[in-house]
Parts: sequence; C-alpha cells; structure tokens
Amino acid sequence: MPFVSVPKDLDKVKTKVALNLTKRQLVCFSTAAVIGIPLYFCSKKTIGNETAVLCMVAVMLPFFFIAMYEKDGLPMEKILWNIIRSQILYPRIRPYSTNNLYSVLSKEGIYENKKTNPTRNEITKYKTKTKKIKRELKSEKSKTHKSSVFSFLDIFRKKPIPTTAQQAIPYQELFSDGICKLENGRYSKTIQFYDINYQLAQNEDKTLIFENYCDFLNYFDSSIQFQLSFLNQSIDISEYQKSIEIPEQQDDFNGIRKEYVAMLKNQLSKGNNGLIKTKYITFSIEAETLKAAKPRLERIETDILSNFKVLGVKAQPLNGKERLHVLHSLFHAQDEQKFIFSWKDIVETGMTTKDFIAPDSFNFQYKNKFQIGKNYGAVSFLHITASELTDRMLADFLDLDSNIVVSIHIQSVDQAVAIKRIKRKLSDINKMKLEEQKKAVMSGYDMDICATRS
Repeated sequence: MPFVSVPKDLDKVKTKVALNLTKRQLVCFSTAAVIGIPLYFCSKKTIGNETAVLCMVAVMLPFFFIAMYEKDGLPMEKILWNIIRSQILYPRIRPYSTNNLYSVLSKEGIYENKKTNPTRNEITKYKTKTKKIKRELKSEKSKTHKSSVFSFLDIFRKKPIPTTAQQAIPYQELFSDGICKLENGRYSKTIQFYDINYQLAQNEDKTLIFENYCDFLNYFDSSIQFQLSFLNQSIDISEYQKSIEIPEQQDDFNGIRKEYVAMLKNQLSKGNNGLIKTKYITFSIEAETLKAAKPRLERIETDILSNFKVLGVKAQPLNGKERLHVLHSLFHAQDEQKFIFSWKDIVETGMTTKDFIAPDSFNFQYKNKFQIGKNYGAVSFLHITASELTDRMLADFLDLDSNIVVSIHIQSVDQAVAIKRIKRKLSDINKMKLEEQKKAVMSGYDMDICATRS
C-alpha cells in the first residue's frame, strides 16, 4: 500500500515553484548550469572531454550542495559562515580587559586636575574629547588579539568583532531601573517568578491553570520577543546556612528555635544537593531611544505581573543591580568571587557594568564545549517535533542535580501571517498527496487507497 510521507515539522514542507523544485533549488541549479555548461564546452578542446567533464562537475557540485543541504533549519551558506566566524575570524580566547575611561582621559591630559575649578573652555574641551574617546573605546580592539584580518573585516561589518570578555557579553548598557539596551535598537526588562502547585493540583485545576497560561502567552504580540529562563545554580552551603540561622532571644523559646534550625539544615543537606532554582521571563521591544522604550516596557511589565497574579504566581521585576547579580552568578557559577557592585563605582572607577560581572576569559577553542573562567560548559539545542508532549518534560530537565540553564525563546507571529502560512503549507501537503496518488496510479494502485502518514 503506498503512503504519502508528511514531515512533522512544517518547515520541511517546501513550496514548489516549477519542475517540482523550490525557488532556492531553481536558482542554484540554474546558476550551476550557467557556469558549468559553458565551462565544459570552452575547455573540452583544450584539456580533453573527460577532464572537462570532471571540471564541470567540480564547479557545479557546490551549487547542488547549497541547494539541497540543510541542518537545524539553517541553509548551507549560514552554516559555513558560522564555522568560518567561530573557527577563523573570531578569536577563540577572549580575556578580561577593561577600557577605563579615566585612564584614557589622563593620557589625554584632561583629567589631571579634576579637583580644581575648570574654566568654561576647559569644560567644552573636556566634553568634546570625552565624546571622541567614548566613540573610540566602543571600537577599540584588544592589542593582544588584533590582526589584519579583524581590521579588514571591520571595514565591511558594522558590528565589531568581540576580542575581550566584556565585548563578548551581548548588551550595550544596563540602567539602574532594570532596562537593558541591546543591539539593533532593542530594550529589555526581566521579571523573576516563582513556582505554582501544578503537579499536586486536581485535573480541573490543571486545566484552568493551562488555559490561563495560554492566555498569558497570547498576550504577547509579534512586536514583543520574550524568553523564559530556568536556572539551576550551585550555592555556597555555608552562606545559605547562615541565612536560616535564628538568633537566640531572652525568652523560653530558644530550644524550639534550635530544633527548627536543625530541621531546616537537615532538609537542606538532603534536599537539592546545594542547588537553588530560579525562574525568569525577559521581554524586549524595538525603540528608537530609551525615552520611547521606557513607558511601553513599564506597561508590558504591569500586564505581565497582572497575568502572573491571575495564575496565582508570585512575581517581581528586577532592577539593574539584580540583573547584574544574575549575570554574575552565571559567569562565576562555581567561583568564590563575590558580587560587589554599586552604581557610584561606575562614576568613581570609570568602568562599565560589564567590568563587574565579566569572567577571567571566554574560551571557545574546544569543539563540543566552552570555558568561562575556570568552569566548563556545553550547549544543547532541542528541536522537538513530537505529536504529544507531557507536562512533566520541563520539570524532568530541572530535576537534574547539576548546574543547568534551560532557555525557551518565543517569538509571536502575527495572526494573519500565521493563517496565511498554514494555508500555504496545507496547500503544499495536498500537492504532495496528489503527486503521490499519480505515482500510485501509474504503478497500478487505486488512488483512493493512498494513505497519509507522518
């Protein structure tokens, strides 16, 4: 019995333009023919027929490969660019290196007498040179990693190549109110939320929680990108034990306090192997300036907190220092280095927020792992196309007794665009079915018995 094989992933259902080929395949095959065939006819008299055929095939094969090969939803040229960028163009080791503004100003001779009262001309000169130096610092490269290849590429690329640990952290500025300025004119905020008793709830309550969760996801329109982050991180047991200590008081209940603290310590010792689990949602929007982004981010933050309240989930927004603390804990997962930061330190030291959280180095010279400071890590990408998913899937990941970060990136699609795309995919699937039915008839089968499977 013939079958029509339908991929579970709709992205693998390609729209055929002509000759049962996609637009990409038509362009690549045509380019290969335009280059390869004239090369064969022009060279066969000089180098012989067999050699000319081999040269034609060698020239045309890359185009065939680009037309057909795809991995994890990425076409061949993007895969090649990622390999070239990570293995050749970008430095694999990016050390910690600060760009202290005040040291540069001192070299320029405009920060030597900061305690004296400057004249109006000196203030103007100071502001002009400060703006110039700030622009230079943004594009400054580490001298130990600078090469002609990097300089050559910077001519054609707006984004500078990261050569230091600070430049490898992908944000531009982080403000005290928790707003973070990203690349490409995007601004983001983060909210921490806590657990809800879902697994212990009745089936009716689970259904209600799931429906409210769907409404929560549907709140985000196509202009808002958001990410759910689930962190399992090691903690300093001694410091954590200090936090649960209850000081004795001048009353008759010290024995009860000691017994309660002993119970907490016992549960801590056999509970989560020194792991603390935190959950965050980070959302971002596009805006021309911080002034334009701030009111909309605050409105979205209020709506998200209201949706969490409907779900029965406790949540709180993070300010700038708290977001830096989260990043510091990720970059120093098992280090003894403490997070020490205040906003006045930036003014006094001339450093940026990245200087307070960056690790000693980022090392990407390994094939299947990376190194942050003294810690090693690896990244796994999950592409799930299962017909059914259990609601325990995420919980099973987070139950692992190890440092792990699970990130779910979600980009909403406009409803009209989504409906149009689904209709186009259904049309492509029906076309596939008709073609298989025609083949079945030509093979002697009845087209009505041609089934569909995925």
